[in-house]
Formats: sequence, structure tokens, C-alpha cells
Amino acid sequence: MTKSASLEIHQINVSQGDCTLVLNRDQAKLKAIVEDRAKNASNANDRALATDVLNSDPLNYLPYCIHAKLSLKDTVKAALLVDAGNDGYGPDVRAYLLKVGAIVPGLYQPQLSLLATHYHDDHQDGLRSLMRDPMDPNKLKLAKQAAAQVGAGHVETTVEAVRPARFFRPAPHDKTVDPKAFRDRSTGLFPAMLAELNNQPTSYTTGQIPKTSVLPIPMGGTNGLQRSVIHLGVDAASQPIDVFVLASDQAYAVDGRTKEDIPNKNPKKGRPSSENDRSVVLMVQYGSFRHFLGGDIGGSTCTIEADVEGKLATVLPTMLPLIPNYRATTAPSHCCSTKLSHHGSRHSNTDQLLRVLQPKVALASTGFRQYFHGHPTAENINRMKPGATWAGQNPTAMGTTLSHILATEIASVGKGKAFDPDTGLNVKVMGDIVLRPVDETVRPRLTTTGTWDSRVTLQIYGSGDFSWVDPSDSRYALRAGEPTPTAGAPGFPIYPIAPFETVCDGH
Repeated sequence: MTKSASLEIHQINVSQGDCTLVLNRDQAKLKAIVEDRAKNASNANDRALATDVLNSDPLNYLPYCIHAKLSLKDTVKAALLVDAGNDGYGPDVRAYLLKVGAIVPGLYQPQLSLLATHYHDDHQDGLRSLMRDPMDPNKLKLAKQAAAQVGAGHVETTVEAVRPARFFRPAPHDKTVDPKAFRDRSTGLFPAMLAELNNQPTSYTTGQIPKTSVLPIPMGGTNGLQRSVIHLGVDAASQPIDVFVLASDQAYAVDGRTKEDIPNKNPKKGRPSSENDRSVVLMVQYGSFRHFLGGDIGGSTCTIEADVEGKLATVLPTMLPLIPNYRATTAPSHCCSTKLSHHGSRHSNTDQLLRVLQPKVALASTGFRQYFHGHPTAENINRMKPGATWAGQNPTAMGTTLSHILATEIASVGKGKAFDPDTGLNVKVMGDIVLRPVDETVRPRLTTTGTWDSRVTLQIYGSGDFSWVDPSDSRYALRAGEPTPTAGAPGFPIYPIAPFETVCDGH
């Protein structure tokens, strides 16, 4: 069976932040790049390697193009970037998007949408520095002099670098948010980012450029008529790639129309709701493949804040019905893979939600920059490692369905103290993580018994790119990542970390 991958999910390494890229890749255009290299590369060895790749599975085209530093311009039909880490990571994320073809040289990016899950700086602030660069110091000095001459009070200190077609933001809410989040939303970087989006110029010497459409995600992910869905186009077989909003602003809509709030379990007088629990919760769907993105929501192990995970576990079977699984040989699951909510904190990714999702692969966005919060926690890893069981509210516990737990990076020393939440080495450290469902397995046919005729296969690999650690700073160190393939090993030389495949039994 030929293996190609139109949908790509990139968990970009922004250390202790969050950044997920979901994109739809044009396989024909990707193949044309490899064909051109095999025919026209000036070096015989380059032509030979391109020819070998061309004669292999199409899954290898993307990592080869990145390895050979080939332009992937115009190979991405649509891309959604969910969060971008702290402010300092925006330029790194922009470079990554350019490398994988999610953006192209030039200002306006009609194929690109951005989404902020909630108003915390390790999720939203990098979106602004992705879109804007600091102004050149000499130009800034001249701008300030010109402003002073005319008595202007405001001087723009940044310049626009990337203009997405759409920017999805959480719906504005009142002062019941936690104080830090309210500060970020009202006096921090977000209002500056919003003002810059609203004041984008449209006339340039090269012609007119559309403004970014700023689109609030309504509370509960519904406008009262239907569930919010972000469409990322279709693949070559007209199979749609959609991103469903399951919850937003601590509310959900089972039928896609009627909003229901999720209350705090034991609210104290005057205690605000947690901004984490107000995260926009998403489900990526492509044929029989699903990937869960929960932002920073938490669950039942926290005694005060809202049990968003528990509520979603209860209503998810009605919100998004199960997809019939392969020949009904195993219990169907709600997703093939998941990003660990809240970076693998102890109050997130609870038994109750994991039992319903039943993922095969879990991705963790963790590290030590800009802040070290001790993520992922040992409690979280212990809930997912081999031999773990999930009970939730069901008296009969079930064994974990996870076969792989992958992290962007994990600290081994944090704030001067040894950090080892994964004593059994159950988590693979990968840098940027690329997860791709195989097209040919997500477009199955229904059998006469109403089950699918194939199981979803996932291919996964990593970049091996990690945060720089000052060797003279004894307060922080990183755990070693997975090794780079050597000559003769699978994946050599085009994969930075050897790829592997896994089959989703529940799909």
C-alpha cells in the first residue's frame, strides 16, 4: 500500500509553552518538488538521493524536502496555528512555518489562520511576535523625532512581518477571569496585538492587501445555530479536514446550539474562574482520524476549579459520535491522538477523559523556558505509562490504550533541583513532533456489517531541536532526546529522529 499524508500535526517546541500547527498539504505539488530535484539537481549524489526518495513511500517526500532545504512554497492548502508560546518564541515559530511551507515569503498569507486558546502569555504572546518584528533602531529613532516635531504621542515600535487571513480569539469575557489573565487581556500584549490587527493598512505600493479577519470564538463554541468549525479544505480524494470547537469560555453545547456553562465545583466567595478552564477546546477530524487539543483545561482532581474534562467526558459521545472502528474487533475510541492538556499538569488528563478519548499517542509540550512549572508531572505520566488503568466514574477500570508518550523536551534540572518525573523512561523526547495519519487508512470503506475495512496508521518523527541551555547555568539542564539515525539505520539521512508507525486499534 502506498502511504501519503495530507494532514500534518506539528507540535512545535516552544519549551514551557504551547504551539500546534495543523495543516493540509498538497501531495501532488510536494511530489513535483522531489521530481524536479531528481531530474535537475546539479550534484549526482543529490539526484540519486532524490530518486531514491521518489521511488519510496510519499510519506518520505516532506522530510526529504526539509533535509535538502528545498522551498515548500505553495504546497500548503490551508494551515491553522494554535498558540505560539511566549513572546520570545514568535520569530522561531515564524522560521518553522517558513521551513515547512505554512507561510511563504511576503506579508499576506491567505492560507494561514491563527488561534489563541486563552489569555495566558505562554500561549498567546508568541502570536504577536510571530506577526510583528521590532522596528530597526535607526528607523525607530527617526520615527520618534518625526512624532515629536508634530506633537504625536504614539510611536509604533514594531513592523508587520506576517499577516494571516484569519485570527480566532476567545470571546471577550468579564472581570471574573483570574487577575493575571485579565491583566494579559486588558493591559498586556493582547490589547496591543488586537489594536495592531484592527489598524492594519491595506494600501501598499504593490497594491491592496486584505486585512486579517478577527473572529471571536463564541462562548460554548456555538452561535446558537450551529457548532463552530474551522475548515482546512479537502485532500486529493475530497476528504475534508475540519477542526471542531468542543468548548470555549468554560461552556459547551452538546447539540451545537444550546450553550451550557461548566461551574466551578467549590467556588469561594469572590474567587474568579480559572483562565485555563476557559481554554478553547478543539478536535481535529480527517476521515476516521481525530486529534484532541484541550488547551490548559483541568479535571476532577482539582477541588476548586471547574471539572471541564469530566463534563466533556460525559457529553463527548453525544457531541461527536464515535466513528465505527476497524471490523469492530476492539472498543471504538474518540480520538487517535491527543495533546496533553496543560503541559501534563497533575490536575489535567484525568482518568475520566482519557477513558473516553482512548488515544493511541499523547504529545506533551513541556520544557523550562520561559518559566519552569515542573511539567510534565509524575502523576500525569503514571496515568499513561504501560500498565496504568483508567477508571474515571466507571467501576470497571480499563487498561491504558496509549502506546507512545512523546514530549518536545523535558528538563532534568529545574531551578537548581534534579527533576525526574519519568523514572521509567516512558516518554520519548523528540523536539518538534510531526504526527501524520496515513491518507490511505483514513479513507476507508464501510463493510456490509457497518465497520471500517482498515485501521488508521500514524507516522511520527521528531526534529531533535531543543532549547539552548547555558552550560554555565547550573539551575537548568535538559534530558537527552532520541538519537539521530546513523548510516544504514531506518530514516537515514532524511529524518532527524527515526520515524515510526503505530496503528490505532480503536479506529
